[in-house]
Amino acid sequence: LTRSPTPEPTPMPSTAAPINTNPTQTPTTSKPSRTPTPAPTTLKPTGVPSKKPTWAPIPFGSMQMEFWCGLDWFDAQANCAQRCPSGSDDLCLYGLKCISGVATCKKELGYSNYPGLVPTANPT
Repeated sequence: LTRSPTPEPTPMPSTAAPINTNPTQTPTTSKPSRTPTPAPTTLKPTGVPSKKPTWAPIPFGSMQMEFWCGLDWFDAQANCAQRCPSGSDDLCLYGLKCISGVATCKKELGYSNYPGLVPTANPT
């Protein structure tokens, strides 16, 4: 049954007892919704994060293993500065390009072979 609106506002509803949002010692429902989680396995932090992002393992034989940063193909092959597995130039620093088909590089050697490109702490 729907009633007509009242001519003036009604008072705010009140509760019989204040609502308690603190945890209780016993469940408030007949059956808990899930079991408690186990205690943490480590009691302290596991260490500092790596200094640079790491890539997911690249499957053996994947063409992604042959993408390396360099000025050109010969430079990328000679210096093995950094992998760029997505093939994007955005992954390469100092304006180098992502070059494909560099099968000789196995380990990233960094940018130390580019003294003219890499900023130094004490420029001359």
